Amino acid sequence: MSHDRKFFDTMSLLLGLLVVFIFVIFFVARAIIADKQNAFLMEDPTYQEELAKRIAPVARVAIAGQSDGTVAGESKPEPAAATRSGEDIYNSSCVTCHGVGIAGAPKVGDHDAWAPRIDQGLPTLYDHAINGYQGNTGMMPPKGGAMNLSDDDVKAAVDYMARLYR
Repeated sequence: MSHDRKFFDTMSLLLGLLVVFIFVIFFVARAIIADKQNAFLMEDPTYQEELAKRIAPVARVAIAGQSDGTVAGESKPEPAAATRSGEDIYNSSCVTCHGVGIAGAPKVGDHDAWAPRIDQGLPTLYDHAINGYQGNTGMMPPKGGAMNLSDDDVKAAVDYMARLYR
């Protein structure tokens, strides 16, 4: 029995040393590869572009009379033209309130509610829709709360709703 015990102890020791050796080889290989992999990534133009996009500032500050907020040599982005129809914009952003009259919003097609607003003229309607308005019968948040809309998008939606009044 002592031979069996000695064999078991020897094999356990060998297996333990083998496992330790494997872990040492694994971690040394990872350390070597990590250095080479990082060097390779830092030279890769695609990686550099993606990195620049991730760390780019989210916004820029323009100070009146000093700067237009653009970086030297960079052109200003052109505002996107309204690509959707007034009806599409109404259906995606305005119908929530103007469809059922939430917060005093005049329902589309309600002549009595729209008449005094239409009488003020489209420029006033545009201003109230773009900048917001607090009136006696309710309130209109700026751009109806859809701040992703451009001013032209809001005007297109106002034109659509005004046409339904007539």
